[in-house]
Amino acid sequence: MSELIDRIGICVERGKVNIASPFPNDMKGQEGADELTRQALDAGIKPDDILQTCNVGCRELASVSAGMKYLFLNFDGGQSDACCDGSS
Repeated sequence: MSELIDRIGICVERGKVNIASPFPNDMKGQEGADELTRQALDAGIKPDDILQTCNVGCRELASVSAGMKYLFLNFDGGQSDACCDGSS
Protein backbone atom coordinates (compact mmCIF):
# COMPACT_ATOMS: atom_id res chain seq x y z
CA MET A 1 0.00 0.00 0.00
CA SER A 2 2.93 2.30 0.61
CA GLU A 3 3.84 1.91 -3.07
CA LEU A 4 0.39 3.18 -4.05
CA ILE A 5 0.77 6.28 -1.87
CA ASP A 6 4.24 6.84 -3.34
CA ARG A 7 2.77 6.70 -6.85
CA ILE A 8 0.10 9.25 -5.85
CA GLY A 9 2.86 11.53 -4.56
CA ILE A 10 4.76 11.26 -7.83
CA CYS A 11 1.61 12.13 -9.79
CA VAL A 12 0.94 15.15 -7.57
CA GLU A 13 4.53 16.34 -7.83
CA ARG A 14 4.67 15.93 -11.61
CA GLY A 15 1.16 17.23 -12.32
CA LYS A 16 -0.40 13.96 -13.53
CA VAL A 17 -4.06 14.55 -12.65
CA ASN A 18 -5.76 11.57 -14.31
CA ILE A 19 -5.35 8.99 -17.07
CA ALA A 20 -6.83 11.35 -19.67
CA SER A 21 -4.25 14.04 -18.93
CA PRO A 22 -1.58 14.18 -21.67
CA PHE A 23 0.89 15.79 -19.28
CA PRO A 24 3.64 14.98 -18.49
CA ASN A 25 4.55 13.41 -21.81
CA ASP A 26 6.38 10.44 -20.31
CA MET A 27 3.31 9.54 -18.22
CA LYS A 28 0.76 9.77 -21.04
CA GLY A 29 -1.79 6.94 -20.77
CA GLN A 30 -0.83 6.11 -17.19
CA GLU A 31 -3.16 6.40 -14.23
CA GLY A 32 -2.99 9.72 -12.44
CA ALA A 33 -3.61 11.01 -8.94
CA ASP A 34 -7.41 10.72 -9.29
CA GLU A 35 -7.42 7.02 -10.19
CA LEU A 36 -4.65 6.06 -7.76
CA THR A 37 -6.33 7.89 -4.88
CA ARG A 38 -9.59 6.06 -5.60
CA GLN A 39 -7.67 2.74 -5.59
CA ALA A 40 -6.03 3.61 -2.29
CA LEU A 41 -9.36 4.51 -0.69
CA ASP A 42 -10.97 1.34 -2.07
CA ALA A 43 -8.07 -0.68 -0.64
CA GLY A 44 -8.87 0.70 2.81
CA ILE A 45 -6.11 3.28 3.11
CA LYS A 46 -7.36 6.10 5.30
CA PRO A 47 -7.72 9.52 3.65
CA ASP A 48 -5.60 11.06 6.43
CA ASP A 49 -2.76 8.65 5.65
CA ILE A 50 -2.85 9.61 1.97
CA LEU A 51 -2.95 13.33 2.75
CA GLN A 52 -0.22 13.19 5.39
CA THR A 53 2.16 11.25 3.17
CA CYS A 54 1.53 13.32 0.06
CA ASN A 55 1.38 16.59 1.97
CA VAL A 56 5.06 16.33 2.89
CA GLY A 57 5.99 16.14 -0.79
CA CYS A 58 3.65 19.00 -1.67
CA ARG A 59 5.15 21.23 1.00
CA GLU A 60 8.66 20.46 -0.22
CA LEU A 61 7.63 21.15 -3.81
CA ALA A 62 5.91 24.42 -2.89
CA SER A 63 8.86 25.60 -0.83
CA VAL A 64 11.31 25.23 -3.72
CA SER A 65 9.04 26.77 -6.35
CA ALA A 66 10.38 30.31 -6.31
CA GLY A 67 7.83 32.88 -7.38
CA MET A 68 4.90 30.47 -6.99
CA LYS A 69 1.78 32.51 -6.50
CA TYR A 70 -0.91 29.84 -6.21
CA LEU A 71 -1.04 26.22 -5.17
CA PHE A 72 -3.99 24.26 -6.58
CA LEU A 73 -5.46 21.53 -4.42
CA ASN A 74 -8.20 19.08 -5.31
CA PHE A 75 -9.19 16.82 -2.44
CA ASP A 76 -12.79 16.00 -3.29
CA GLY A 77 -12.72 15.33 -7.02
CA GLY A 78 -14.47 18.62 -7.70
CA GLN A 79 -13.11 21.91 -8.87
CA SER A 80 -9.65 22.85 -7.62
CA ASP A 81 -9.32 25.65 -5.12
CA ALA A 82 -6.58 28.25 -5.51
CA CYS A 83 -4.80 28.96 -2.27
CA CYS A 84 -2.82 32.16 -2.21
CA ASP A 85 0.64 31.67 -0.74
CA GLY A 86 0.73 35.22 0.58
CA SER A 87 3.25 36.53 -1.94
CA SER A 88 0.77 38.75 -3.79
